[in-house]
Amino acid sequence: MTERAIQSPHAVSHQRLSPVPSVLRCGVSLFGIKLCLATLGFRRTYLVIDKIVRRTPRCSNPDTDVINTIARHVITAAALQPGRAQCLEQSLALYYCLRRAGIAAEFRMGAKLNPFSGHAWVEYDGAPILEDPEHFAGFVPFPTLRS
Repeated sequence: MTERAIQSPHAVSHQRLSPVPSVLRCGVSLFGIKLCLATLGFRRTYLVIDKIVRRTPRCSNPDTDVINTIARHVITAAALQPGRAQCLEQSLALYYCLRRAGIAAEFRMGAKLNPFSGHAWVEYDGAPILEDPEHFAGFVPFPTLRS
């Protein structure tokens, strides 16, 4: 009789767990996040997203092409929606879509002083995903959000 390994729901997998979301699916996620931000505010929206993505197992070595494809799908969905999606909305949608695909992304926010401005972005393995280095320069990240 062979032993069967039992994995916790938070165990790391070696396969991508779900397919790359389409531009349409990313657009639906972005629209839902915009609606949640407008009705629930940032804190409760983040907690809802975190509760959903926490249940998705993470893959240990995702393909960077998959990460970039998901990011491009979110950006495309944002461009196709009426109204302008701010960096907060886009970053939350990207974080949600990456985490639902099993990628251990981190949602980050930060600020810079001169001129004062805030920014939200998503990191994988400590590096920002699809961020323009010139725009990103000077932002100091806030501590990582924990629910």
